[in-house]
Amino acid sequence: LREEVRLATPRLPSSAWKNPNASKSLSPSNGAYGLLHLPVGGRRVDYPSLFPRCVHALDAVGAPVAPRSVSLGRQRAGQTLREHTDRVPYILTAHLPLLGPRGAYLVVDGVRHDWTPGVPLVFDTTYKHWARNEHAADDLHLLHVDFWHPDLSRDEMHALAILHRHLHAAKKQRAQQLKPLVSRLEAAFRATDAAR
Repeated sequence: LREEVRLATPRLPSSAWKNPNASKSLSPSNGAYGLLHLPVGGRRVDYPSLFPRCVHALDAVGAPVAPRSVSLGRQRAGQTLREHTDRVPYILTAHLPLLGPRGAYLVVDGVRHDWTPGVPLVFDTTYKHWARNEHAADDLHLLHVDFWHPDLSRDEMHALAILHRHLHAAKKQRAQQLKPLVSRLEAAFRATDAAR
């Protein structure tokens, strides 16, 4: 997995790394941490064929993957992901560092956890957490997997998965409905600029 990530990540454009909180104001990321979603469980993503070993390994495990994120994460060199909480008590997050320098770490509820390639960390993102990569040049790359909290019943997981699907569909529908308005506003701004 490490070799696959080492070879594939330099070929990715910087736009491939999505801010996990891009739709939220006051995002804790500001480009310090980005995600590249993986096609685990048949999910549709932008770069479906770049990490076949990672995808195969995650599919083979059969973990109760939650609908939020199954991704390759990148913590930028010299950057800090600001302290935040995800406020999602029914999902836990696993990080498995694959490549990275010394000096990259995650702080959860005031406790520092140094990221070491090959050593996983599972944590509850309802606790305040933040991350730092102190290395001046090297990014940290890790598998970022959100999975259902083990205290949930199958019925609860099923109900929450349906809720997530409906919320995702509503968000896409809202974006489609706003497209014409955004286009008209952009055209009006262009016309105003041209008239000056």
